[in-house]
Parts: sequence; structure tokens; C-alpha cells
Amino acid sequence: MYNVLFVCTGNTCRSPMFEYALKHYLNEKGVENVCVDSAGTMRHTKPMASYAKEVLRAHGIEFDGDKISKPCEVQLLKTSDVVFTMTLEQCEYLKNMCSDSCNILPLCDIIGCEVDDPYGKGLKAYEDTYELIEKALPMILSYITKTGV
Repeated sequence: MYNVLFVCTGNTCRSPMFEYALKHYLNEKGVENVCVDSAGTMRHTKPMASYAKEVLRAHGIEFDGDKISKPCEVQLLKTSDVVFTMTLEQCEYLKNMCSDSCNILPLCDIIGCEVDDPYGKGLKAYEDTYELIEKALPMILSYITKTGV
């Protein structure tokens, strides 16, 4: 099993959107043996943002409607084959938590840009985030195919 982890700040917007979109994409492509999860750098438990749910629903992406954010712990990093962060700052933060043995990459290394946080912004910001996610999925699949699946 190849384990992919997406990490953002609160684990209520970007990382769960990536999690569920990649699960859907992998299923469409017939890719098995990949486990996808998400977490946040903040230490809180909150439900997924309603706009995130609305956007996923609008794009036909199934998700756990009861998903609650979870903090990114060292053990989660160590059991992941690759950890994708939304920003360079999050990448550095996680690298400081975990030894060099953890494979932590900012998404900008894969997709060419950081993923802005739509939190507190309107539905359009979440749609823009999803558009970026959709463009990123083939590049992420290419990366995980080259490194382990």
C-alpha cells in the first residue's frame, strides 16, 4: 500500500479537497493500492468547510460528510510514503517535526505554484482551489507512479 498525505493549515478546506479528489481520480483511473489521507498543522478538530463540501458535491466527488479535521502528528508523517503540503512554509514546518526520513514535498514542486487558502473567502475561492486541484491530479498521479505504485 502506498500512502499519500495532504497537509494544509486547518484540514478543513484544501487538504480534504485534495484527499477526496485524488481518491476519486485514482478510482476513475483504476489505480489501486493507494491510500489517501489529509491532516492539518493546526491542533483543532473542526468539520470540513461547507463551501468545500459544496464544491466537491458539484463536481461529483464523494466525501465523508462527517469528516473532522485532524492534526498532523509525527507518526502520520512517518507512515506516509509522500506528504504534499500546500505551501513552502508548511513543508518547512513539517520537516522540522520529522527527520529527513520523511518524504515531505510542497505541491509547488509538482504543480508549479502554492495552493492559496480559501478559508474565510467566498464560494468562488473554493471553486478556484478545485480548478487547481483538477489540474494537479495528473501530475500527482505521475509522481506517485514514478515513486512507488
